[in-house]
Amino acid sequence: MGSILKIIYDNKYSNEYLLNGVHPAVISYIQKFSNENRNVDSIKNEIASVNTDQKWSSFFRHSNFLGYYTKHFGNENIITIDEIQDDESIYLLPIEVGTGLTDFIGPIILTVDGVTYNYTFVDTIDTRVLDKLKSGKVKLLINLIHDPLYNTETIDEVEKYFSSYGIDGSNIIIIGGNNFQEYYKFYPKNKIKITYGNLLLQQAGERLNYFPYFSGLSYISDAVNETDLNSNIVRPKKFLCWNRTMRAHRYWLAYLALKHNLLSDSYFSFLNPSLDINSLTKILVKYTSDYEESSINAEQIYKMIPYELDTHHLTAEQKRGFPTDNNKKEFYENSYIHITSETSLGNSMSEGIFFSEKTFHPILNLQPFIYIGCFDALKKLRELGFKTFHPYIDESYDDEKDPIARFKMIEKEIQKINERPIEEIHQWYYSIKDILLHNQTQLKTFSIINPFENAFSDIKKFYTTQTS
Repeated sequence: MGSILKIIYDNKYSNEYLLNGVHPAVISYIQKFSNENRNVDSIKNEIASVNTDQKWSSFFRHSNFLGYYTKHFGNENIITIDEIQDDESIYLLPIEVGTGLTDFIGPIILTVDGVTYNYTFVDTIDTRVLDKLKSGKVKLLINLIHDPLYNTETIDEVEKYFSSYGIDGSNIIIIGGNNFQEYYKFYPKNKIKITYGNLLLQQAGERLNYFPYFSGLSYISDAVNETDLNSNIVRPKKFLCWNRTMRAHRYWLAYLALKHNLLSDSYFSFLNPSLDINSLTKILVKYTSDYEESSINAEQIYKMIPYELDTHHLTAEQKRGFPTDNNKKEFYENSYIHITSETSLGNSMSEGIFFSEKTFHPILNLQPFIYIGCFDALKKLRELGFKTFHPYIDESYDDEKDPIARFKMIEKEIQKINERPIEEIHQWYYSIKDILLHNQTQLKTFSIINPFENAFSDIKKFYTTQTS
């Protein structure tokens, strides 16, 4: 299967391509175990055990870009540096970044086999490819499809970083999890190319085909199905709300949980406190506008976290990073309404909506939801064929662009529902059973999409008039 898009991978271990962006010393260290056929992750962990700076390992993480590419374009379009030709193909050097764009900026310190290296990302690129990146013959493809793009300053810093090495922004593509065209409003003269995909929507739909399975949190993950529903049993909890990595709006949620006494008859998790009390107070003041109240609540929240549901068995370090495919069915079976706490609230300028796996957890598990994320997110979900829950839940908050004002509207809805008898919530839940089943079925239809299809199409438009 031919394609105008060609991707460059130069290193292999056994039959596995090693990702670009990894220091040559790491590549050499991995390849010396070829005869032993060891697992790459075990070798990486061996290197990690002697390194405190983890930026080097960010480029190991990936969203199976290579798998999706080969599925749709075939292995014959994966080439080495030496196979670049003087033709009309679009040559891409894919870089899969795990934790964020800042990993490209600044020095990285790495020790391998007793030797310490101090380097920056560009030092990982073969000089022959670097020359072709400078000329524009090869394009740098930065894949961050699993995360949203919202920070215009960081993207600008990345563009400046590569420009300092002679790589023009027009030869750099970023694939994010949302359509972040607002970047050009702030930096109209910048040339970096931004596109997006729907990886986590596809993965959530696909997951329905694989339940039950043993998940990364060491328990059986499964989803709630129609056969699990029993209208004769009243569930014990009203809300379910997961908050793993604590962000500003999740501290606001912790404040609401205490203020409205939600913890007594709902499931909440709050992990990974990353702030001291003074910083936490400042975050709460943005929401409450009351320093004294915020200070009191900051102390309560600080003492409360971690507040856990399914992570008690993990070490503090393990709680900072684990797979997103965990789905403990019992929490969904024993609660009614999901408070979806997305990665970001966006901002009043941002129209690039990002859906992570968090958006799809309630849909997977036949739950209605109140959505804490970007404005117009519910509108976008409806465009994707899902149904939402107005008028029982007043969803006018979805139209509010200001994040704080939107959150205050959501607070009123949470408070209103929390004041209702659980028997009333139970009756309403079963009155919308058809909507919940529709949403789960609709999610499954996305299991077969190519999450990079839009990105591949955009890349062709960026650099050619051909669409084949």
